[in-house]
Order: sequence, then C-alpha cells, then structure tokens
Amino acid sequence: MGFIKTVIVIILIKPLINIILPDENIKKYINFVVGLMVIILLITPVSKIEFKNIFEFENNITVPDYKAISDKNIKKIYEQELEKELSGKFNSKVEVEVDDNLKITNIQSEKQQEIEEYLGL
Repeated sequence: MGFIKTVIVIILIKPLINIILPDENIKKYINFVVGLMVIILLITPVSKIEFKNIFEFENNITVPDYKAISDKNIKKIYEQELEKELSGKFNSKVEVEVDDNLKITNIQSEKQQEIEEYLGL
C-alpha cells in the first residue's frame, strides 16, 4: 500500500511545483524529473521480481583447469618436437614418452641404445 501512496503523492506534488515556479524553462525540467521518478517507481517492484531470479544461480559452475590443460599441451608438444629432432638425427622412427616434469621415461626406436647414450640416460 505504501508504494501506491508514494506514486500518488509524487503525482500530486507535480502540479503544486508547477504553480509555485514562474519560469517555463524550469517547469520543463521539473516535469521531466517528476515523470522520471514516477517511471522509476513503477518499474522498481517489477525489477525486484525479475532481477532477483536472474542473479540467483547455482554455485556448481565448473571452470576448466587451464593450467592442467596447458601442461598437457606443453608435454605433448615437447614429446613431438623431441621425436622429430631425434628421428632426424638418427634416421630412425623414434617414439618418446615424458613424465609431468618433462623427463624422458621411455624411448621406442630401432636405435634405442644409441639414442639413450646420446641423451645420457
């Protein structure tokens, strides 16, 4: 009920202000401000209902672990580049596996022993 009273009071104050103010230029601004206040008052109850539901969301949002994804991609690229470099150097197909710290854990190649000696493994 207080909402309706507020709107009515503002609408009733508008003509009183117009009577008190003699200058027509100021009346334009007063009419604009009072009209804006009425619009805001009319929108406020609706906006509380609508925006309340918009801003309520579940906290179950999962964010990708970009560091893990990046580490995985770095590991894959390192393995590929190492395989390419060793394959070119030893003229043989080389498959390399590295751990999470980028240390070589396994080498598969026809020239495995030569490659391990070259790398100091």
